[in-house]
Amino acid sequence: MSVVEHAIAGMDGQAADARLAESLRLGQTCGLSVSLSRNFHGLEGQWGMVSADAIHTPFQEFDWLENWLSEYDASERPEPIIVMLRDNETLVGILPLCLEKKMGATVLGWMGGDISDYCAPILARDWLQKLTGEDLDELLKMVAKSVPETDAIALCYQPDFLSGLQNPFVSYGQSIRSGESHCLELNGPWSDYYPALRSSKTRRRLQQKWNRLSKRGVLSFRTVRGSASLKEAMDKIIDWKIEQLDARGSRNPFRSSDGSTTPLRSTITRYVTRRGSGRTRPIRIYGLFLDDEMIAGYVTFTEGGRVSVFINAYAADQHTDCSPGQLLMVKILELAVRAGQSSFDLMRGGEPYKIEWCRSHHVLTDNLKAYSALGILSLKMHLAKKALKNYLLARPELMNILQSGNRLVGGRGN
Repeated sequence: MSVVEHAIAGMDGQAADARLAESLRLGQTCGLSVSLSRNFHGLEGQWGMVSADAIHTPFQEFDWLENWLSEYDASERPEPIIVMLRDNETLVGILPLCLEKKMGATVLGWMGGDISDYCAPILARDWLQKLTGEDLDELLKMVAKSVPETDAIALCYQPDFLSGLQNPFVSYGQSIRSGESHCLELNGPWSDYYPALRSSKTRRRLQQKWNRLSKRGVLSFRTVRGSASLKEAMDKIIDWKIEQLDARGSRNPFRSSDGSTTPLRSTITRYVTRRGSGRTRPIRIYGLFLDDEMIAGYVTFTEGGRVSVFINAYAADQHTDCSPGQLLMVKILELAVRAGQSSFDLMRGGEPYKIEWCRSHHVLTDNLKAYSALGILSLKMHLAKKALKNYLLARPELMNILQSGNRLVGGRGN
């Protein structure tokens, strides 16, 4: 039984519900008052207030995590463990954590980690700069002690920088590389930026492809609007992405091995189309259309001066000689520069086009610490799995063999 469950034992139902809605104060560390709540939905208002000014990524938005949680059956749903950080009673940070069963152990990690490109805290800028690895070790030790069922802490897919600041959470525990991300810093005007980004030969070639495509019909670039149109566009983009991943023999997070819908597909579709929260979501879908038929699409997050590309795909059986995906990316880049956005983030992955187009490349890490013998075993298995993946990624010839095998069996679902 957890600390919170002990605290509410013996209360009647109504009193217990009220107690669960409150935060359990854990104490003070590194200059912050720390409290814990397992009532994710009861924190929606506070979540919105702190995230409006604090540094975070789109994957820590309340709506995103709420949709992710709703994908699980009650018996399998991760249990939210929300850590609230206050400076003189002012809420300055939230650690959106959860308990999950992994390899037989109960592991505390970031919410949404299985569907998000970036996992991170929601934290005020000054505190992101102040906190050290030693501070976080004390803070997370306090949290683990207050959640005694914790066998291990695994903070996965953490970017090394957040809004240009070093992410202190990558200093926690034992670290292993879990990926890389790719980003372009933007500055205007477009007439200067684009020539500095692409050679005259490349710009001329892309313009020729645009002109050639324009001769096949009415070519247009636009934002997709309206729930029905968004749902249609989202389904089309994901179906294209499934085809592309299967053709490469890559892991496919949008399709399970038995063909059923995956949590990632369900979460992103619901997040895009759902109404009624009263909040403006940062997500946008851009499309390249030929005679009102979308031939390429980008799903992006736009927030805090940053345009982040989450999914992009194109119709592989149409107009590939004109590179519709690249043409659409140039249009979105131009829109971002003209709108005064500061960065264009292609996010996680090792696709060649990301490495070719981007100037900044950042490491993502998993940071781990065990709190029991079972936790030690679980983390050793986690490290071995990641080490094998990194070994294969560093050897293209082995990856080609693996992907060829995946193609032979029809792709590799989640």
